[in-house]
Amino acid sequence: MSKHILMIVSNSATSNIGKPVGICAVELIHPYAVLKASGCQVTIASSQGGPIELDAQSEPRDPSGFLSLDILSARYITQAAFTDQLSNTPAISNLNTQDYDAIFVCGGQGTLYTFPKDKALTDLFVSFYQDEKPSATLCRGACLLLNATLDNGEPLIQGKMITGFSKKEEQWMSKNFGPMMVPFVVEEEAKKRGAKFVASSAFTPFVIQDSNLITGQQSNSAFLTASLVLKALDLDFNDSYFDNSH
Repeated sequence: MSKHILMIVSNSATSNIGKPVGICAVELIHPYAVLKASGCQVTIASSQGGPIELDAQSEPRDPSGFLSLDILSARYITQAAFTDQLSNTPAISNLNTQDYDAIFVCGGQGTLYTFPKDKALTDLFVSFYQDEKPSATLCRGACLLLNATLDNGEPLIQGKMITGFSKKEEQWMSKNFGPMMVPFVVEEEAKKRGAKFVASSAFTPFVIQDSNLITGQQSNSAFLTASLVLKALDLDFNDSYFDNSH
């Protein structure tokens, strides 16, 4: 029987400088493609349900050209079978966690405005973690861990080795794309909560696994993060994720 992965994405939000923010295309599409190519069933869900929005800079067709070479995402965002899933995501309240074998939390600027204050979503992630299922976050999606508390009252990330979008990477984004569009820096907040936050060089693929908690540093780590989820599920990686059949 194939494994069923729950992928969590942020609902849309408005940044602290008034711009719409959502999810990072790479951080959804690349792991999705890897998991699907390896035989997994994947459900893309959000806290509130309904349509979700891509961060403009992560869109391969965006005038900034920041990710214009992201061929995989460029292909997926033209496929109705995929985009239809983004136009009507199921709400987490309508899902049964027992139907899923792992959880994968995607990143994007919208996560910083929606995830930390979302107790239901945080509790959902904790339930996967405490059931010893592979529990992954990618990039800024790690902000979901900041207020996650175990049943014994301890912060989930206290003493845990994790990674996520680093302070240096946020500073680079601010320098190259204008005023910082984020209300806080994941690295700083994670350290305040006792996490052993580790980061590689800026924009270098990097992932950490501590028990069943898997965290990837940024979008360039999407492939590695999904690969570790597969390994934790005792599944082989299928390198056909660039294939048009998925």
